[in-house]
Amino acid sequence: MGLAKCQDVVKSISSPFTHNVLITRPELGENVTLEDLAGKHMGVVAGSVQSGFMEAYNKENPDKAIVLDYVDGDVSTIIQDVNNKRYDATIYATTYLKDVEKTLGIDLVGSPIADEDKIQPPGSHLLYRKTEEAEKLRNEVDAVLGDMRQDGTLSALSEKYFEQDDTQLTDAVKERNDKIEAKQAYG
Repeated sequence: MGLAKCQDVVKSISSPFTHNVLITRPELGENVTLEDLAGKHMGVVAGSVQSGFMEAYNKENPDKAIVLDYVDGDVSTIIQDVNNKRYDATIYATTYLKDVEKTLGIDLVGSPIADEDKIQPPGSHLLYRKTEEAEKLRNEVDAVLGDMRQDGTLSALSEKYFEQDDTQLTDAVKERNDKIEAKQAYG
């Protein structure tokens, strides 16, 4: 669920703990960019933060627009349809991609999105209620996750359970999260 839809019950969000990636078939290559997909089809969940991101991308880049096929369904089906060549790509969290690949026995590529921080907010987060107790819990959880990220424990767990390290945050993601947090504190 997008953060904008949660504002009435959510005061703050955790630091992100996964990332969105551009999901494609191996034959399209490694490190596929949005520009590489100009004119191709992308399956997206209607009304999702990913579809909003792509709508904005198409508006800003009409000469490199991607055909958006809106799906009213499960993301795992869209990922499977990328594998089946119904769509050329989709966008979703790295951890979910790995789970679907393992469950369905398929092999896809997750490429970084250059401006992932424009997805509102980027990555996956824990949501907290509008209470002082919940904010205290958020700070404690973020501190523990920060320590685990710094000492390598979070990377090891990510490798063990997701077969890749999705725990390193880019400066852009950290900055975006700080801006969201500041807006919540004063807004």
